[in-house]
Amino acid sequence: MTCYGLLGGMAVSGALEWPVAVAVGAATEVITREQAARKRAEQAGRQPGTEPSARTEAAQQTAMA
Repeated sequence: MTCYGLLGGMAVSGALEWPVAVAVGAATEVITREQAARKRAEQAGRQPGTEPSARTEAAQQTAMA
């Protein structure tokens, strides 16, 4: 969380352009969420990336209807 405050401070002070700060913050959030999802999948005994996506599940439900 400190990372976001630091990025915001750098953007406000002009040490970093705001689009760069937003991109770095967004990338950090995506990576953090992906790592957490992989960790949860490993703890549950599943391989990461083998869970069906919401799009796949919706298509299956539509096909069944």
